[in-house]
Amino acid sequence: MQRPRYKATIEEITDSREDLDLAVVKVVGIPEDIEPLTMKSGWIQRNLEITIIGHPYNIESPWSVVKGDVMNYNPNNQYIPLDALVADGNSGGPVLNADGEVIAMMVRIRFEDDIVLINDRESKLFLENARSTGDLGLAYPIEIVIKKLQEWGILKGVRN
Repeated sequence: MQRPRYKATIEEITDSREDLDLAVVKVVGIPEDIEPLTMKSGWIQRNLEITIIGHPYNIESPWSVVKGDVMNYNPNNQYIPLDALVADGNSGGPVLNADGEVIAMMVRIRFEDDIVLINDRESKLFLENARSTGDLGLAYPIEIVIKKLQEWGILKGVRN
């Protein structure tokens, strides 16, 4: 079965000099019964079970759902480290809690250089020792995404 294609335009994109890598794509003509997901800001518990929705390049099906958990959370860090089998193409996808609320946005697979991005000693040690646990991902806490969407005037009336 052929999937429908929808017209889309890039509405906003972060400057390449910013630490944040974010874009907003406006899609036209999607069915009316598709509603936005609920965003949930606030403290994220370590070992919280998560679901990541994405469209990795390395699989045949149109979408993938990956289960995992939050490795550690420090509100002073830009990234949340996730223990989940993520791949290129998961970036930009929502990270959902058990209630289906968006708590983060998938950024990318963790690289060796990312260890220096983590500010606190406990998280740094955890990531250094997690190299052999499988693929690890990094996600922006939803507060960071909400703040940027508010700056762009796209999202109004949401408290983070």
